[in-house]
Amino acid sequence: GQPAAGEAPEALAEEEAWEAEAAGTCHSKLPRRVAEDVKWFTWMEPDLEGRERKLATAAGTGVEREARISQAQGDAERIHMHFAGAYQKQILTRRTLQHVKRQAEVVGGATLIALRDGKWLSAARAEALERPSQLEDCLWEDFVVALRSAGVAIFFMARQSTKRKA
Repeated sequence: GQPAAGEAPEALAEEEAWEAEAAGTCHSKLPRRVAEDVKWFTWMEPDLEGRERKLATAAGTGVEREARISQAQGDAERIHMHFAGAYQKQILTRRTLQHVKRQAEVVGGATLIALRDGKWLSAARAEALERPSQLEDCLWEDFVVALRSAGVAIFFMARQSTKRKA
């Protein structure tokens, strides 16, 4: 690819080299060095409803509106920070991490449908994408189950939050 502005060709060559080496590794367990960042960016990703609610309730004016917008922006920044942190550990390739993020987005979409319809089962049955090559079948299956479970948890947390406000 083309070097990013200010990025030395040597740095890109190093990145491509470790990516090529890492792409050949298939993990049966998520290495601890990367697990925490992956956990957090995937936990936060399905909570689109929470970020959208913050933005929707920001329609007013003044300090409360600014606080809601700031919270939603902070959530997006934290997702990016954890994604970047996972990538910098040089264990999982950008392609694998983006695939994991897409799976979290699929669960997030199913969770929004579940909330709209009032039926948690949509989150539990979110589509499972094809396994990325760096993760063994069993690890990917467990990961998808964990994401679906997070979607169900978010569903019930959002419902409790709505009930408390009523």
